[in-house]
Amino acid sequence: MLLFLLSFLSMADVLLFNEEGGKLVFEMRASLHEVKGQAEQFLVELDVGPGGTNTGKVTIPVNQLTTFLEVRDERMHKEVLQVDKFPTVTYTILSINDVSDNLDRGQGKGKAMLRGVLTVASVEREVEIPVAYIWTDDGNIKLAGKTQIRWTDFGLPDPSISISTLYPPMDIKFSITSNK
Repeated sequence: MLLFLLSFLSMADVLLFNEEGGKLVFEMRASLHEVKGQAEQFLVELDVGPGGTNTGKVTIPVNQLTTFLEVRDERMHKEVLQVDKFPTVTYTILSINDVSDNLDRGQGKGKAMLRGVLTVASVEREVEIPVAYIWTDDGNIKLAGKTQIRWTDFGLPDPSISISTLYPPMDIKFSITSNK
């Protein structure tokens, strides 16, 4: 029995995702326009599949967030997110509630809820993210999800400029594929 358990646990892999296998984008509305951006670099680690713990971590270097406008990005990095003090944004996935029961099997598709803690600057907030997933034939997994946060919930300075107000809701969307 012990031998069976050890062989089952050894099947668990930590799956890695990064910008090469997908996109992580964000959108916000302002009084005069929409602000769209993306993480040009990120790392996602998930411990899922047979024997996995259904936990993980997302790490995004702050200096790799872009809104495609250099002046706005510089202000976002230095004044709002304070990259010198807080070089990363993290989402620590504490649990994955799989409503389809295919996540642990390493095959099929389904829907799940990520439950974790999002850390922006020094502020932590619990965030749930609904995701859809599909296992590929080569043992990788594709994830897609979206959520909304409010930048005001993280105590960030108001990034608005005198001619345009930035509204607090921020939509975050991602579509990523692991690279085993």
